Amino acid sequence: MRLIDYEEATLAGKFGEPRRQALARQVEIGHFFDAPDLVEVAQAHIVADIEALSEAGVEYLEELAAYLCRRQRNRINFGRTRLCIGAS
Repeated sequence: MRLIDYEEATLAGKFGEPRRQALARQVEIGHFFDAPDLVEVAQAHIVADIEALSEAGVEYLEELAAYLCRRQRNRINFGRTRLCIGAS
């Protein structure tokens, strides 16, 4: 699969672990379907319906939120659930 410089840097972790993990999953899917390259995506939506998520899915979202709070020191809200307010 051909990757542009930004994608290579993302896979190397230059833009943080959540982005590296997300792109790594997309590359795996692309390899499965023999995709020659990726297309640019401006936005994505994570469905976080608690009934549809497994325990592993909930743990992943908690880890993602904790990472973002540590790195960006901002508030992360999922609906009315506040996961953190400014990390130290």
